Order: sequence, then structure tokens, then C-alpha cells
Amino acid sequence: MIGKGIHDYQNPQYAEDFEYPEEWITESEEIDAWIKEHDDWLCHWLYDYLLRNENRIIAL
Repeated sequence: MIGKGIHDYQNPQYAEDFEYPEEWITESEEIDAWIKEHDDWLCHWLYDYLLRNENRIIAL
């Protein structure tokens, strides 16, 4: 799923109007739907990650 969002958004050809290819827009909609579908899992994963790395995060 992460690979779907990897595009050259900084390409100068998009600097003025942000007219990204339709394929990129479709992929972003798929990513949004996946995130919504997996929201609980993602929140639990993030919470666990933060707990596991609490000391490192505080040290920053």
C-alpha cells in the first residue's frame, strides 16, 4: 500500500497547477480507503510503537 503513494510530487511540471496524473489520484483514493478500513489496527500499532520507543522519544 505504501508503494502506491510513492510518486514524484516535487516534479517541476506540477509546481504551478498540481495537475497530477489521474492514476495518482485513483491510488490516493485507494490509500484513503485502506486507511479508513484499517483505522483501528493502525491506531493500535502506533500506540504500541510509541510505548516500545517511549524512552527514545522522550530523549529527543
